Amino acid sequence: MFTSISAFQATTLILLTFILIYHLLLQNRFKRLQNQFYQLRQTVESFDSHTEASFTPSSHIIDEQLQTMKLQCYQARNAVHKQTFGPHSKEMEFAPKQIPTVYEQLRSELSTETNELIEQFWVTYLQFLETHWLDSRGKLRSVFTGDETKKTGDVGQMMHAADRTVQQLDIFLSELSFMQSDQM
Repeated sequence: MFTSISAFQATTLILLTFILIYHLLLQNRFKRLQNQFYQLRQTVESFDSHTEASFTPSSHIIDEQLQTMKLQCYQARNAVHKQTFGPHSKEMEFAPKQIPTVYEQLRSELSTETNELIEQFWVTYLQFLETHWLDSRGKLRSVFTGDETKKTGDVGQMMHAADRTVQQLDIFLSELSFMQSDQM
């Protein structure tokens, strides 16, 4: 009844057995991964059920954000102040180029008056930046016409504007209530 099998048939039978075992192992692993994925999805869905609206940042986080905002305001102010002595491109290169993103996170935590002051501060600063430092492509200028010592030409206009802008920024900074987190 039994016929002898050739070496080729034996090899094929062994390979098919290994393939079947490998397939069963992969199928088992796939089921475990599928279960883990299902559990992870349930965890994410339960996390999503706690809406962002119910999240209230702790006072520690708000204080950190306030300090970051304060630092960025002073960084912008100091960059403009440096320009009162002549063009300092490195100072402007490292100065903020837009309203800090931390402000968007803080906006709801601050009073209307404070929000208006912050916005006026940044509008004033960004207007100086765009008028005197950014070229038509939005890049920082590197050449100014005029005499720095006589404050003539583009450099003179920029230095005079820096004087006026620093005075305005100082007024905003002195009025801002966010400088002390207990005055929000």
